[in-house]
Amino acid sequence: MIPHQYGFLDSKAQWPGWTNSPEIDKLLSEIQAAKTQDEAKELYSQLQQKMWEYLPIINIGTYSKVTGVSDKVKGFRDFIGPVLWNVSVEE
Repeated sequence: MIPHQYGFLDSKAQWPGWTNSPEIDKLLSEIQAAKTQDEAKELYSQLQQKMWEYLPIINIGTYSKVTGVSDKVKGFRDFIGPVLWNVSVEE
């Protein structure tokens, strides 16, 4: 994803706690309207600086998933979350 596509940056999203910055909104609009890659690159540099000043989001860690299943459960598969079709529990 390119930085100006992050939903939390755009004040129009109006989510509580997300960005509400006229300066960032202006840069996002200018990036969208940039005629050349060089022009966009300079605007991205300014956007990055504003993001560090405003700090709209902080990554506090990464998600690590742990799955445990009893030997009595048959047919269980895990694929970006549990797949529960054809799952049964033996008694």
